[in-house]
Amino acid sequence: NANIVIITQSDILTRTITGEGVQPFIDIKTKILDFGRVEIGDERTFQDTLLITNASIGTIAIDSVYMLGPDKEQFITISGGGKFDLAPNESRKLSVMFKPNWGGRTSGRLAFAHNGFGSPAIVQLFGTGIGGVLKVTSDSAYAGEKKTFHVSLENIKPEGLAELASSFELKLKFQKTILGLSDYSNCEFTTDSVYLTLKGAVTASADIASFDATACLGNVSETSI
Repeated sequence: NANIVIITQSDILTRTITGEGVQPFIDIKTKILDFGRVEIGDERTFQDTLLITNASIGTIAIDSVYMLGPDKEQFITISGGGKFDLAPNESRKLSVMFKPNWGGRTSGRLAFAHNGFGSPAIVQLFGTGIGGVLKVTSDSAYAGEKKTFHVSLENIKPEGLAELASSFELKLKFQKTILGLSDYSNCEFTTDSVYLTLKGAVTASADIASFDATACLGNVSETSI
């Protein structure tokens, strides 16, 4: 207990404040799990990580272990979750996985709902998905048609682009008789292919690059880019 004394020009006000400190029922041994940078489509697991211990003098019933978010999709409890009891001083090991589907920094919270004070106990989760899928859009044209072809970076949330990189460099390969470029200064050549190098700054747009070409009546009907 404590008193707050507020002195004004005309009065003296006294207010009482109270609070009660209690021993934590659940001791979170690992308050933060940071999975670092993981390629999109890959995964990283903290195996049998010691997360919680019963710090009380009685048995604690854990009703459930669940993801609070904000990211509930890319963090996964592999083992050690569910409903269980913890005796005094007993610990629980869990295995938690980060499997990014999107690029960029993300965070989640692993919650332990229990029958004691301070429920749920929270563990913070962090991870960064890196990589992505490059795709050339507007990928068809008639022979003789001049067209701008766009290169987009998919599986990357726009807000995560700047966290991954500030600039890019990519190389496109295509069959040399079916597309004609107006500028070959950034190209390399093999017997039947052209390698076009594009560079630029990363912005908030998923369309990261473009190039102009004329569709030609070449010796093939289509080309992989």
